[in-house]
Amino acid sequence: MKTYELDQIKRDESPQINLLEDQLQLSTDNIWKIFNDKIITEKKKSVRKRGFSFAVAVCAMLIIAFNWQGIYTIAAGFFTKDTAKIQDFKLPDVKMELITVNKPEKLDHYGVYSGTKYYTSLKDCTDELGIHVLTSDLEYNEKYEEKISLLYPLDGDEKFGMNLVSIYDNMYIIGDLKDFERQGTGAFYKGPQSEDDKYNSPVSLRLEFYITGTKKKINEANADYSGLAYAYHEKFKGSNGIEAQIIGKNSARLNNYTAIFYKDNIKYILEGTIELSELKKIIESFR
Repeated sequence: MKTYELDQIKRDESPQINLLEDQLQLSTDNIWKIFNDKIITEKKKSVRKRGFSFAVAVCAMLIIAFNWQGIYTIAAGFFTKDTAKIQDFKLPDVKMELITVNKPEKLDHYGVYSGTKYYTSLKDCTDELGIHVLTSDLEYNEKYEEKISLLYPLDGDEKFGMNLVSIYDNMYIIGDLKDFERQGTGAFYKGPQSEDDKYNSPVSLRLEFYITGTKKKINEANADYSGLAYAYHEKFKGSNGIEAQIIGKNSARLNNYTAIFYKDNIKYILEGTIELSELKKIIESFR
């Protein structure tokens, strides 16, 4: 999401994690990631062309539901470790302590794990939750229905309760995209027309954090990028003090990059097909 600058870290060899992998070859983190990405993938696809089926994800969730007690053995902890792996490498573990938020009103039921709610702006969402997040002055701040997706844990279910909250904006920054025209929750636009153009897609923003007050907690929530040909890695520190990990497919001028950084127990994930230097400017624009 050149040469790696990060020393290789041995994979977690704890008996609990090995047990999960042996039984279903899915870590607890990927269970959430499969569900979370069902909505995220659909909204990202709408930026270009809709039509991706959720059949595989639904089947996977059914398998997980019927085997949950057999694979979920990790005890609840006070904090959550968040690890992003790149092929045989790992980005540094970050201890994300649980935070307290206001439960959103009128949360729609979605699947077994999470409820969903949509907002017309990131501010509306974070105001209801009662949290402060960093934002960029480069934000595409047109308000429209379902601009922001919130995935929030369902309560009252001891078997499937989780504590990961996700906030997603698939068109957080649109930059210099040509002939940009929003249609519904998607958009049409032209790619770069010259060497001066720095964007080939919108840059999405995803926020993730772990909350108190749920019956079960996930101790390991890994963002696994292994096997996805993310060959580029860079540690970047912006003039605003933000320290980000940047991964990408390679070091060409316009490629798909992912930047990850943390602030006050909130994980920020930026992703888009963009010029690397422009991505760094975006990171430095957060206040």
